[in-house]
Amino acid sequence: MAIVSGVKPHNGWVEIGGAGRFQVINGQVEYNAVGGTNNNMDVTLPLNAPGYLEAIAPLTGNMSVDITAIVLSQGGEQPLNNAPFKIKKITFQLTATKILIHAEDDFSQLNQMRLNDSNTNMKGNEIVDKWVSGTAGLPFVSDPSNVFAGRKIGQDHVKLTDNISIMTAGHKMAETDGMRFYMDQNGVVNYKKAGSGDTYSIYWRQPTPQNYMVSDALDIKVIHNLDASGTWEHTQKSYDPSRKKTETATHTIQGSGKTIQSYQDTPQRDEDQTFNDAMVAAERGASHEWECQTTIVGDPSVTVDMNLQLSGPTDPLSQTFPIDSIVHNFGINGYTTTINGKTKDKSRE
Repeated sequence: MAIVSGVKPHNGWVEIGGAGRFQVINGQVEYNAVGGTNNNMDVTLPLNAPGYLEAIAPLTGNMSVDITAIVLSQGGEQPLNNAPFKIKKITFQLTATKILIHAEDDFSQLNQMRLNDSNTNMKGNEIVDKWVSGTAGLPFVSDPSNVFAGRKIGQDHVKLTDNISIMTAGHKMAETDGMRFYMDQNGVVNYKKAGSGDTYSIYWRQPTPQNYMVSDALDIKVIHNLDASGTWEHTQKSYDPSRKKTETATHTIQGSGKTIQSYQDTPQRDEDQTFNDAMVAAERGASHEWECQTTIVGDPSVTVDMNLQLSGPTDPLSQTFPIDSIVHNFGINGYTTTINGKTKDKSRE
């Protein structure tokens, strides 16, 4: 970020609980806000550095070993993960004289916890809160859901689960609600809408015969998916046996070009739920129209709840992209951050 104002030295280390601080040859910390996946860290350390092998080799699984990435960025040290990750695997490359460490955040434990319960008259964010903070004991924040979850039995909305993991159930619930289900850099599980945080801005000025190109990013790619720019029309149907009635809802997002039509039939959803399902499905399709991939000078302050704002280009390239993922690459050769985001065209807001 802010290349035009000058860049100070960059570097990276990891701090491993009970073992100390270690220089990183190269490392990567990845945060994802989509897909219901855990965040992860992969680092490579020099095996032949004094004391490294002796300190890391004795680590065992019953220690629940914490690891934190530390970067030197713009003159000061900052952590990339405010909540420590847990080391899952260590590979000792003896002939290549390298130590490879793979770590994941606490979100991964939601894959090991199974559910078999019913939740009556609760909205999606309330149910996921029960699973995450109640069953798993993890901190949780959310935006409110629009409708009750699950099917309607008599006058009660009931959401049932059948021996699936909290990770799978939470992700599916988020898809239904039009939310994202992820853990942030502070170790808090989020159930929120895309782009609910602040805006992170990057700049690019087109070169002309009179002026050089100017940008505060190392690389910017903007991808236009022409198929996704058409009109999205999703029809949702549901049969409610308690009333012997079929609910039908169609949601349309106007675009240019051909109309993309999709259909889905989900049983035992009432009128409000069926309308919400149609709206979420159409929005999901249209959101793949524009994608921005940018690499900046490493910046720990960017987070996956933010929007990425591209300014400088002429329309329609100047868009605001809810961030999908962030990848921090760091080590002895420097520190960069890669950001990915997607959005529908701003004319469709």
